[in-house]
Amino acid sequence: MRFKQLKDVLDYLINAHQQMSEYYTQLSDTVLQQRVKLILDYLAEHENHISNELLQYEKDAPYGVLNAWFQDIQDDPLLLKLEQPPSPDLSEEQVMRIALELDDRLISLYEQLASHCKSSAARDALENLLDQEKQRKKRFVLSMLRMHDL
Repeated sequence: MRFKQLKDVLDYLINAHQQMSEYYTQLSDTVLQQRVKLILDYLAEHENHISNELLQYEKDAPYGVLNAWFQDIQDDPLLLKLEQPPSPDLSEEQVMRIALELDDRLISLYEQLASHCKSSAARDALENLLDQEKQRKKRFVLSMLRMHDL
């Protein structure tokens, strides 16, 4: 996918988080372990919430920020991970690896976009979204570690 304007990026990210939510729901419907199902349900809800936050951000963002242009952006394979078939034997560790890999891909995408952004206002917006994504990742890891200790 080639991004053109920040609005295109946000539309892609909204869609990506919705698809991630659907993917986690699909995995939750197939797993056998109740604890893994709870983690996947949490992730599905979490991704849906992020999608809604980004949608609201897009509605509230200034016109000039949304229309900032990007050049030389590489195709992003983020959603290719979601094509893996679900397994009923999925473990907590496997779920965590999947979630962290997707988070890392999102973080990488935000970093790439921010580094190629000519508009300082749009770059600031992307860096803010990047910081939020990094914080969400940290909270997820801490939550998983606490859950593992139970």
